[in-house]
Amino acid sequence: LLADALALTPAKRSAFVDFARSDRAAFAFHSPTNLLMPPTPLIGRDRDVAAIRARLLRGDTRLLTLVGPPGIGKTRLSLAVASEVRDCFDDGVFFVALAPITDPDLVAPTIATTLGLKESERQLPFDQLVGYLCDKAMLLVLDNFEQVIDAASIVVKSLGACPLLKLLVTSRVVLRVRAERQFPVPPLALPDLNRLPPAEVLARTPAIALFADRAEAVNPDFAITDDNAASVAAICHRLDGLPLAIELIAARTAILSPHELLDQLHGNLLLRSNGLRDIETRQKTLFNAIDWSYNLLPCDEQTLFARLSVFAGGWTLEAAEAICDDGCDAASGLASLVNKSLIVRQANGPE
Repeated sequence: LLADALALTPAKRSAFVDFARSDRAAFAFHSPTNLLMPPTPLIGRDRDVAAIRARLLRGDTRLLTLVGPPGIGKTRLSLAVASEVRDCFDDGVFFVALAPITDPDLVAPTIATTLGLKESERQLPFDQLVGYLCDKAMLLVLDNFEQVIDAASIVVKSLGACPLLKLLVTSRVVLRVRAERQFPVPPLALPDLNRLPPAEVLARTPAIALFADRAEAVNPDFAITDDNAASVAAICHRLDGLPLAIELIAARTAILSPHELLDQLHGNLLLRSNGLRDIETRQKTLFNAIDWSYNLLPCDEQTLFARLSVFAGGWTLEAAEAICDDGCDAASGLASLVNKSLIVRQANGPE
């Protein structure tokens, strides 16, 4: 019937029918998307991708937030998951970059622009967006939501008006809405420094594997060996398994050995190493990554964060209260910094 409607010539009709009856036809069409191919492979995140994918596709999940500190790899993970679930959404998967905006009122227009909607004089941007999405089975990846966190109400309203819509959000701050399901993004797995395995086994540990991959990119002769294994492992521990930190520091192997790197891993080398041109300014150095989050804090939390910098290796609540003897509510401030992924709470016995 379709061939008849298209009035195909006999030759084209024959090719049309052959294609329709072949296995290729089942893979010929994909849902629309604006996802781009990442420039490097995703290393050490197979388990996380599988867990996020499973949770996102659950029927009771409408909004899933990947939350974590600067440099943990939230954006890269969201892209990997979005690519895997692309054909699970008939109307497509679209990545919406929110980093360039700081005004919550621009979130709806930014999403609309990403989807190719033209501005309407008769409708508000949100109403136009909801009108378009109301019957769409679509996944929107909203990246870097932390600086427009007050737009959380827009997210809730869009989910209510669009029953087939799902949202995958990356943020350093949780949205704190009832529809939200959270996935705290962990650092890359690290080896036990007290019981290091042989070099060939160590090289398969996620954090070490990423270091080796990025080091080999700038130094083709680089490899994890018995001579450098302990230094590389110590570097990755010092960097807390943060992918961004590992990438930036590993690039220094172009001029420094792992042992020399470890010896100099403080101050400017740690905070201001910058060897990447194809990433945003806020991620070019660890200093920029932390500064981005710091500048989003209210003044009282900036003060608390600065005071906490006197501690090395962690602190207790009592210690934090001892340096905030000016009436500051240290407990509430710490809770807020935890929610904003700038500090991490770890249990140590009863503390």
